[in-house]
This record gives sequence, structure tokens and C-alpha cells, in this order.
Amino acid sequence: GWEFLFRGFLLFGLARLWGPKTAILAQAIPFFLLHYYKPPLELFSSLPGGLAAGWFCLRAGTFLPLWIIHVVQMTTVGAVAVGLR
Repeated sequence: GWEFLFRGFLLFGLARLWGPKTAILAQAIPFFLLHYYKPPLELFSSLPGGLAAGWFCLRAGTFLPLWIIHVVQMTTVGAVAVGLR
């Protein structure tokens, strides 16, 4: 859901209105703020990660590769967590 909202909706919608640089920043800031209660490493890496993700999606013209990466990442984290129980 996050990928669609931040990269699909905000990024591509705002890029048409405000240009790519402003759109990348505008979608990265709320993405960063939603990581506020996450562990510090995840919080502080979410801003540069959000900026890089925005740049990548605009360059690719789609958010689907990033969505696939996120699905694989979260599935792996979940599997490792279950395995460590």
C-alpha cells in the first residue's frame, strides 16, 4: 500500500504539477515521518531511501519494481522472524 500511495500516487501526480525534484522530496518526507516509531537505523535510513526510491521510480516510469522489492524484503523479514522463534 505504501508503494502505491507514496510512489504511485504522490510521486507521479506531483511530478506533473511541481516537477521531479519537488515531487521526490514531497513523497519522501511523509514516508520518513511514518517510520518515526521504527528502530533508529530504519528511521534514519528511510529518508535517503525514500529519496532514492522516488528517483528510481521516476526514472523507471513505474513503481512496480520497488513494490516487488518491498514484498520480497518483508516476506524475508517475516520468514526469518518465524524461523528465529
